[in-house]
Formats: sequence, C-alpha cells, structure tokens
Amino acid sequence: MRLLIAFLLMGATAGICQTVALEPPAELVVNRILSNELYSGWDEKILVTLGDGSAVALTKYLSERDPSPPEIRLSLFMIRRSFDVPEAIVIEADRRPRTALFVLKRLESLQLSDELRNEVKDTRKAILRASSK
Repeated sequence: MRLLIAFLLMGATAGICQTVALEPPAELVVNRILSNELYSGWDEKILVTLGDGSAVALTKYLSERDPSPPEIRLSLFMIRRSFDVPEAIVIEADRRPRTALFVLKRLESLQLSDELRNEVKDTRKAILRASSK
C-alpha cells in the first residue's frame, strides 16, 4: 500500500512539473545565442525553420538595449541563417523578411564601423535574394 501511495505521489509531482509554459522556440534560441554569445548546431537547425520569426524575437531582445558589436554579428548570423533555406521555413508568412528588414534598418541607425555596416548591407542583400526564390 505504501508503495502504491509513493508511486502516485511521484506521478502527481511529475505532472505538475510538466505544466510549466515554455518560451516560443524563436525567443528561446535568440535569447540563448545572444546571452551566451555562441550557438550550437541545434540552434542552427531551429533557425532554418524560423524565417522572419527569428527577427520578431530579435526585435524583442534588442528593444531593451543598443547591441554590442558581437551581438550585432550574432544577430546578422541569425537573420541570414533564418532565410538560408526558404522552403524549410515552417510558417509561410515568415518566408518574407518584413521584420528582418526592420531589424536591419534599426542596426544601420546605430553608430557602426564600416565593416559592420557592410555586413548589415550584405545581410539585407542575402535575405532579399533568398526570399525572392
């Protein structure tokens, strides 16, 4: 009888732990990459499916601060990677880079080195080319 009660209590505890809401994948990946200033293959696999969804998450993250040069480079990487394979983007509306272009415009408005400004321009060209396929 005690064994049965212990088993039922463990099951109830596990059920409670599983009801915690998770962040959307885009926000989770963007926050993890920018907070740690590195990314993994798992992050790249998720980014490829996000398209403009990654830019929406970037907007939320960047709205609270002016990003540092490493954060800008990682942001550009995430935007590029999100549009590398347009047919892999899960939500069809996210195949168009609306918010991504907004994020790039915001980044261009910052005081950037010539090198970083060129990276922003190259990213814009790359995502426009990829989204027109």
